[in-house]
Amino acid sequence: MEQKQYRCALCKAKAPPSERRPASLFSNILQRHFSVDVKESSILCNKCRHKCRKVKEAAIKKAVLSKKVVKDDLDDDPTFASPKRAKRTTVSSPPSVPLPISSSSQSHGYCFVCKKPGPKLISVSHHARLLVFIRREVIIPSGARCCASHLQNGKINDEAIHRIKTSDSTTLNKTTILSLIKDLREKAYHRSRLDFDDESSMDDVEYNALTGFDRQEFNDIVSSLSSINTSRNRSKRTCVAILLMKLRSALSNKMLAVLFSMTKFQVRRAIVSTRTAMMRDFVPNNLGFKHITREEVIQNHTRQLAKDLLTNDITSDPAILVLDGTYVYIQKSSNFSFSRRSYSMHKHRPLVKPMIVVTTSGYIVSVLGPYLADSKNNDASILKHMIHHNAEELRNWLQEDDVFVVDRGFRDAQDVLEDIGIRMEMPAFMKRGTKQMPTLDSNLSRIVTKVRWIVEAANGRLKQWQYLAKTLPNSQIPFIGDYVRIVAALCNKYRPPLSVSSEEDQELAAKMLHLSQRVNTLQVR
Repeated sequence: MEQKQYRCALCKAKAPPSERRPASLFSNILQRHFSVDVKESSILCNKCRHKCRKVKEAAIKKAVLSKKVVKDDLDDDPTFASPKRAKRTTVSSPPSVPLPISSSSQSHGYCFVCKKPGPKLISVSHHARLLVFIRREVIIPSGARCCASHLQNGKINDEAIHRIKTSDSTTLNKTTILSLIKDLREKAYHRSRLDFDDESSMDDVEYNALTGFDRQEFNDIVSSLSSINTSRNRSKRTCVAILLMKLRSALSNKMLAVLFSMTKFQVRRAIVSTRTAMMRDFVPNNLGFKHITREEVIQNHTRQLAKDLLTNDITSDPAILVLDGTYVYIQKSSNFSFSRRSYSMHKHRPLVKPMIVVTTSGYIVSVLGPYLADSKNNDASILKHMIHHNAEELRNWLQEDDVFVVDRGFRDAQDVLEDIGIRMEMPAFMKRGTKQMPTLDSNLSRIVTKVRWIVEAANGRLKQWQYLAKTLPNSQIPFIGDYVRIVAALCNKYRPPLSVSSEEDQELAAKMLHLSQRVNTLQVR
């Protein structure tokens, strides 16, 4: 079969496939300047196509110049009046515009995520549909419905967002496009640098770095607070995030205002609201002698090692508590009386002293105080005050033969504890006139220290929250006790025990008790 030949309509030469162009593009030029009739199947080679293009450009340039000359001549003629220009008519846009944006189905009869039909479908809110568009670029039409299991706090959860079945394009009218632009602008304008309202905006690592808790723990804290109201300027989640970041990182209110796109006054109000709500809704359930029973402390928060070392001679099962005071430093006050009573001769700076009561596993049973730092408020005086005033109904909680493990600063309170049947375990003192502690006393002191170290670790855990480790302004002195209790309650609920029982506890306790009875062979010699 003879192969069809393609020849240029102007030069009649054979044109290779890569140089063939439709001659109909220059049909007027070919007829007017080259007297060539063009058919639908006619082609031009690359050389002739450029020749026609140059002729066309020259003709256009000549026409423009001639119009300019005529206009200049008419402008010089005073009798010439230019005709009125016809009014421009604006081209109206069509009522609907097809766009290459994915969209979901719009049916009211079945879920647009899993296509499950049912009468118990829920209409998706406008805010939830906007978040889906921002995250996945999928438009959910107004009125679309989905199953309740796909929603979390009124928003479509992560799994459902990725399961949405979409089409390749959508048709939007002018009103929908305008509304979408306004919503995106408002979202961008009001978006803070840190957005805790959108749970998926940060992962667990970022939540932990900012607040000290992962996303699930943060959500649990927010859900436990019922006395915070969401306002136009901040939500409940934002309030909780501000307080946790304040306690964890000791950021100033000015810095927090920048991070959350708020004013300093709004940040201060958010901190006050959250602190009040935490003390009302969260702390009573996780801190204090009223939130836990004595039996729970004995069964769940007492190490077997401590029982074997300290209560080996007691037939009953007593509660073992470790007490110690910690320090929170404050600024020097301009009030002379308060400045004098808050100055510590031991630390040589102003401070207040909360009293920490922990179990042998590191669980913080209660935080009392804070107390001033003068000589009237040493550890023994604070413990006497707790017993005499029955702080948090402490005497009702305790029973006879319970054990308090303390340091030497509590020695003056021993008589008060013995009067109510409480045993005090304390490191021994060196007798006057001696240069070395007796072997038995030294060994007993080591046994007490083996149990008492846990309260120092608990104090260190509290000071990991930088707000409690820095020097606080005097305006925050009335709220120091609240902040310490909030941190202690958070540690109780979300932090692992500092010390747990192990299989070697009984063996270790037996070895320590055996070695504590040995004499000092060097001293005997």
